[in-house]
Amino acid sequence: MAPACLITRSQPGADRTAAAVARLGWRPVVVPLAQVVALPPDPGPLVKGQAARAVLLTSAHAAHFAPRQLHGRTALAVGAGTAAAARAAGFARVRSADGDAAALATLARTDPDMASGAIWVRGEQVAADLVALLAPDLLPVWSLVVYRMQPADDLPARLLAARADGPGTVLIHSPAGARTLVQASPEGWDGWRMVALSPAAAAPLQALAGITVHCATSPEETSLLAALGEATA
Repeated sequence: MAPACLITRSQPGADRTAAAVARLGWRPVVVPLAQVVALPPDPGPLVKGQAARAVLLTSAHAAHFAPRQLHGRTALAVGAGTAAAARAAGFARVRSADGDAAALATLARTDPDMASGAIWVRGEQVAADLVALLAPDLLPVWSLVVYRMQPADDLPARLLAARADGPGTVLIHSPAGARTLVQASPEGWDGWRMVALSPAAAAPLQALAGITVHCATSPEETSLLAALGEATA
């Protein structure tokens, strides 16, 4: 039997990652740690940022739930996956920072459409504050929350069932996902390998005993899959 690899990201990305993992010879086990809940956009940031010509996107979910009225503006995406989601959602002009929030802030400082500021489309919880990162550059950013992540139902029991054939490997896509995993199932991971998208996503996993932790060299899906192979070489 092929070795098990637990896919913990939310849908629809979980199925895409599972397909990629299967092509690499693993047996994907899809166990989303969270589910996405759309939120009605607050009209305030849309009114205040109506002159802004740029949109900042820090996740594929943000691109998916961004109001259609923003699709005509320049989308600055944190990475390739978010950029692809922005194009699929209907954004015509998309640029990718190919990195993390700090890389996105760097890209924003050089984009001419940022001169009038940007609307930052985001989830309820974020790993970094783009408003604070861009404030020293006097670039106004209006924050628009369009979704929240909430823990999946019956998560402890589902994680217990998913690791029945272990130990194996777990892919961790975010710091929030890592924290959810630790809270839902703090024990029983001896011998498991955790492969995280970034050091921030890896940090909460230090609370688990008996594991090894590996990090992608950059916060992109391709790097995560490369780290998966290196972790088990």
